[in-house]
Amino acid sequence: MALLSWPLLAAPSLEPPKLRLDNSARPLRYVVDLTIIPDRDTFHGSVDIDVDVRTPSKIIWLNAVGLTIEEASFRPQAGALVPAKTIPGGDQFTGFSFEDAVSGKGTLHAAYQGKISRNSSAGIFELKEDGETYVYSQFEPTDARRAFRRARLQGAVADDAARAKG
Repeated sequence: MALLSWPLLAAPSLEPPKLRLDNSARPLRYVVDLTIIPDRDTFHGSVDIDVDVRTPSKIIWLNAVGLTIEEASFRPQAGALVPAKTIPGGDQFTGFSFEDAVSGKGTLHAAYQGKISRNSSAGIFELKEDGETYVYSQFEPTDARRAFRRARLQGAVADDAARAKG
C-alpha cells in the first residue's frame, strides 16, 4: 500500500495509540503464514514484516485484536536478531518492546495464535453445514486484525536525548 502524503514525524509515544497508528515506522513487505484447521478452537500464524523504522524506537505498536503473541523479534538489515517482549495496548493494539532502540530497515517477526469464532462472523470463524466444518473470513480491515498485523506501524522514541533534541 503506497502512502500519498508523508506527515511530519513527531516523537512517537511509549503509550498505546488512542485511535490510529502514526507513520514513524513504515511497512514495506509482508510474508504471512496461517495454519487453520477446521474443528480446532484456535489457529496459528506468523508474519514477517519488512519495515522502515523512521524514528529510533523502543516500542513498535501494531493493530491486533484477540491475538496471543508467542514469539517476537526484530532483525535489522545489518545486525543481529533483537528479541521483543509484547506489551498490552488495550483492545485494539499490541506493543513490541525492545531493550534498546531499533531503527532503520529490518524485519519484524511475530508468531501468534488466535481464536476461531463459533458465534460471530468477525475475524476467522467457523460454520457447520451437513456435518462438515468450514472456516471463513470476510477480512474487512477491522476484522483482519484478528488474524494479521495491520499495515501501518507506530514506533516509540527510544531515548531521552533524541526527545531533547526534537
